[in-house]
Parts: sequence; C-alpha cells; structure tokens
Amino acid sequence: MKVGTDGVLLGAWCRLHQVATLCDIGTGTGLLAIMAAQRYPNLVATGIEIDPGAAGEATHNANNSPWANRIRITCQDFLTYLPAEPFGHFVCNPPYFSQGPGAPHFARNLARHAISLPFDALLAHTQILGSPGHGVSLVLPLEYYNKHLGTMFLHGYGIVRLCRIRATPNKPFTRALVELCQGYTLHTEQAELTISGQGGEYTNEFKALCREFYLTAHMG
Repeated sequence: MKVGTDGVLLGAWCRLHQVATLCDIGTGTGLLAIMAAQRYPNLVATGIEIDPGAAGEATHNANNSPWANRIRITCQDFLTYLPAEPFGHFVCNPPYFSQGPGAPHFARNLARHAISLPFDALLAHTQILGSPGHGVSLVLPLEYYNKHLGTMFLHGYGIVRLCRIRATPNKPFTRALVELCQGYTLHTEQAELTISGQGGEYTNEFKALCREFYLTAHMG
C-alpha cells in the first residue's frame, strides 16, 4: 500500500481536539492513525484493516512510531467490528471505484473498490459504533461527494466542514475533505485548497497544512 496525497491531506486536515478515541477505517499502512496520534497527544487511535498483509504492515509502522502506546491495529472487516466502547470520531479514505477488484493485484484493488466497503454501509456502521455527537472525517472524489450527499443526510449526519481540493490553479476541483457530525444542522464551514502552483511548487496553503508530514526541501 502506498502513502498518497489524499491520505496525508485528510490526516493533516481532520480536527480532533475534543476526541479521546478515534477509529481509522481501512487503515492500510496505518497512516491516518499514526498522523492523528502525532497531532493529538491525548488521543488513542484504532486502525481497522480487512487485509491481513496491510494490517501487518500497519502494525509494524505503528509499533515503530513514537506513538506506539496509543495506536492499536485490528485485522477485521469494519462492517462486523463491535468494540467494547464507542468511538468519538472516525476517519476514512474510503474505496470508491464501482467496478469489482480484479487480478493481478487483488489486495490493492480491494482497498480501492467500493465492493469491499459500500459507502451506505460504512455510514450505517459508524452510527452503530459512534458515541453521541460523534464525527466522521473523509476524503472523497468531489463527484462522489456530490453523489452521496443524500446518503450522509439519510444516516443522520450534517456537514460541519468542507474543503474542495485541486492539483493546480488551472485544474478543476477533484477532491473533497469532509467533516460530518451526528445530528449537525448548522452552517457548513467551506474552504478551497490548491496543492501546487503553475511551476509545480507546493502552494503556501498546502505547505502550511502538511509541513509536519513531508521531509522535503519543497516544504521549507
């Protein structure tokens, strides 16, 4: 599993100041759980991963991080997962391709296709596992976000924050960072972010958001 820009953006953007327990759904490499533990010293993160190989990689990464005592990795299907205590927040970079996964890279394809974790089922289960007033932070293709607005409302979520992402100033917005909250009905805080300038350099807004997570001269 690769560490992608989508995951880094979500991990840097999600707001977890009042959260004690976090569930990273489909943790993959453990990226979001590790980033959350780094940013919030009082938070305990649990990463759920259905693929044994990825779960083993996430466990290795978490155990070799400075925050190993606050990160737990569980190899299980999220849709059948029933923890002892509810979670205060969920983060997820969910699968969204509609076609089924195929050979030869089945494990990686499974992580990218919605057949493994349908969006409707994902939100239904976060409602079961979340504490009252819990939140959900997601990174989604913008088209997918627009398509599933009704699904979010149907499961009792309101949109607290929305940030539209584009690669460069002359490209359309293609991604959405979304923060949902159970029962939230007030105004949505909206923003936009461009990753790179015309010359390929990171924008100041991207560097301000992600500088703690990239070891490169371009983030200086």
